[in-house]
Amino acid sequence: MQDERLLGPDALSFGEPHWLYLAMNQLHLAPQLNDGVEAAQPPFLILRLRSAAAGLPGR
Repeated sequence: MQDERLLGPDALSFGEPHWLYLAMNQLHLAPQLNDGVEAAQPPFLILRLRSAAAGLPGR
């Protein structure tokens, strides 16, 4: 999957069967990891994707 919104996917969690949630934290754009420059920009997203496999909610 390729999408310009996938900036530093961090937390992954299953919701109802077949839904996967990803939190985008943009941590790689924080000054400590980006030559002293703060480049993270809102919105900070939580993306919901349909998964091919069912997962356990909360996992």
